[in-house]
Amino acid sequence: MVVSIPEFNTILKKIKKETSNNADILEFYKKLYELKKTPDPLERGVYEKVMTSLQI
Repeated sequence: MVVSIPEFNTILKKIKKETSNNADILEFYKKLYELKKTPDPLERGVYEKVMTSLQI
């Protein structure tokens, strides 16, 4: 599934409102990201965006 940047930002805004789940989402995404030994630059950018957007 491909999501456009505006759609991705909208999804992050919706998720950010549900703060009770943010810690779980961050932990899951961090573990998923760390599974790849060499993530490509796009994946790194998305990872950083998610981490900074959902920080509690």
